[in-house]
Amino acid sequence: MICLRILITGASSLPGYRAALEALRRGYEVVGLYYAHPIPVEDEKLRKVFIDVSQLDDLRRLIIEEDPDVIIHMAALGDVDLCERDKGLAWKTTVEPSMVIASIASRIGCFIVYLSTDYVFDGEGGIIGSMIRQIL
Repeated sequence: MICLRILITGASSLPGYRAALEALRRGYEVVGLYYAHPIPVEDEKLRKVFIDVSQLDDLRRLIIEEDPDVIIHMAALGDVDLCERDKGLAWKTTVEPSMVIASIASRIGCFIVYLSTDYVFDGEGGIIGSMIRQIL
């Protein structure tokens, strides 16, 4: 079995939590990033890291130090109404971290999966689910 090291942003969200559980079930090492809520999983192969992904230097440093094989990026400002009201906050907490993660992933040669909501991508093509199943 290949032992992947998977870094999951937003690992305390429902999809992040489920992705972490599935990766752990398959025996992979997981680095779970969280901010607002703790990750409700205990496992010896899970390293929980509290981080504000909008602190871009901290985010860069962490990804480089962890050197994951795969990044599953699910951290975002999930309040759609707040995103509409405060586009600057949405940009700072969702867009900028996503750009940093994509850049670092490209630089260190790791695979990245980005999960979005149906407010951005409607999911009709089923690409994200298919990609996650292939990775995990």
